[in-house]
Amino acid sequence: MIRPLNDLPLGHRVVVTVAILILALLLLAMIGWLGGGWYEAQGAPAQDKRPVYIYEGIALDAALLELDKRALEEAYHEQVKRLFSVWMTTQEPKYFTAGIRRARDAYHQAAEGIARREDELRKSHRP
Repeated sequence: MIRPLNDLPLGHRVVVTVAILILALLLLAMIGWLGGGWYEAQGAPAQDKRPVYIYEGIALDAALLELDKRALEEAYHEQVKRLFSVWMTTQEPKYFTAGIRRARDAYHQAAEGIARREDELRKSHRP
């Protein structure tokens, strides 16, 4: 039969408390590791992140591609402004650093997609 904690000697209560804390930390570490956050915290990309071609299945259109480039610049600028605003109010640089890393990754991914799309347009206009 399990005795109540009040009936245990102080040394046993300390051991039980330490064991519970260790189990809780191991559980949190496992959740972070399985969720990919473990790798992000170390500055490495998560394992399941693969390059995405953002124009998959979308028709070529040179005029809209120019608008896409401008929108990407504006979206990045707006995101960085939001990040600075959060940083200035919270004084937590880790949120800014994580956010700017994600924003730049997305920007580069989109810029690569746009460049690839421009190459497709050039190749489609060659005789």
